[in-house]
Amino acid sequence: MKISNIDVDAALAGVKQQLQSDSSVSPSLRAAIELLMVLIQILTGRINSNSANSSKPPSQDPNRLKKSRPKSERKPGGQPGRIGKTLQPVEDPDAIQTVKLDRRTLPKGSSFRLVGHEKRQVIDLDISRFVTEYQAEILENAQGRRIVAPFPAGVERPVQYGPGLKAHAVYLSQYQLLPYDRIREYFEDQVGIPLSAGSLFNFNREAGDRAAGFEVWVKDRLAESDRIHADETSINIGGKRHWLHCASNDDLTWLSPHARRRMKASDRANAADSNAQRPATCWSGCAITKRMCCASWMIRRYPSPTTRVSGISVCSRCSRKYPAASVQSKARRSSAECAAICPRRASRS
Repeated sequence: MKISNIDVDAALAGVKQQLQSDSSVSPSLRAAIELLMVLIQILTGRINSNSANSSKPPSQDPNRLKKSRPKSERKPGGQPGRIGKTLQPVEDPDAIQTVKLDRRTLPKGSSFRLVGHEKRQVIDLDISRFVTEYQAEILENAQGRRIVAPFPAGVERPVQYGPGLKAHAVYLSQYQLLPYDRIREYFEDQVGIPLSAGSLFNFNREAGDRAAGFEVWVKDRLAESDRIHADETSINIGGKRHWLHCASNDDLTWLSPHARRRMKASDRANAADSNAQRPATCWSGCAITKRMCCASWMIRRYPSPTTRVSGISVCSRCSRKYPAASVQSKARRSSAECAAICPRRASRS
């Protein structure tokens, strides 16, 4: 490798040869020089690493040639055919404020009468605490016996959180994916309601228990789908790495954490007996019925036209996975060769 026209490998080889031929160098100095040579090799390797010889993205390549984008003929702003979002007035506003005209500003010498109003609406958000106090009647007879009116269902403590607050907290946690501390700060700063991380955890657990039947229904619907998508991403649970598995179709999405990444773990947790086609990451040793392979990440990682990965070969023309025995060489396939072993491509030709 060269840096500023200096052949680093040749220089290190020369220093190594001199160390071997010079017997007057002490062992401690020799060890220090060898350590410095190793550090130089590591640092120069990092300097010369790019997207072609490492896992760095192309955006981090030094002196990367940026392609200039051609000037578009489209005008700035919304394009034809887009679906815009425009505020529409509501028929029953929550509050009406009448703006009266100062009669003293009217032109003199003319009389005016009220003929109507020009309307403008301001849509705003009112975030406030709403407390409902239930007062149960206590009746007492002449003998001193008391009977208390029963409270509504769910009102069991002197002070408790309502279902609307719980649902809002679960929405922020599970759909907006906000951490517990940020949700707690939101309720305290914006609404003035104190919340603890333990309460938020209990809200999520209660919502999970209530949605247990819905989870089973979603699994059954996904298992009945003709095609589902399966994927995973790493998450942190209690300081340990876990995997959030996902199964979805056009209408439904199911998520579940698991300690293992392999598809077996995902299949144990979700609809394992589904006969749907599953576009999923290609792992060697994973057998899934009617499974399609999304090999775009393999093509990015292994840029050769046809690459063998753990007994599996991927064709860059059709992104299709093949057994390694069907690959004769790493040369680019012709259309006829690809169509000969690729049913999907053969059906297109």
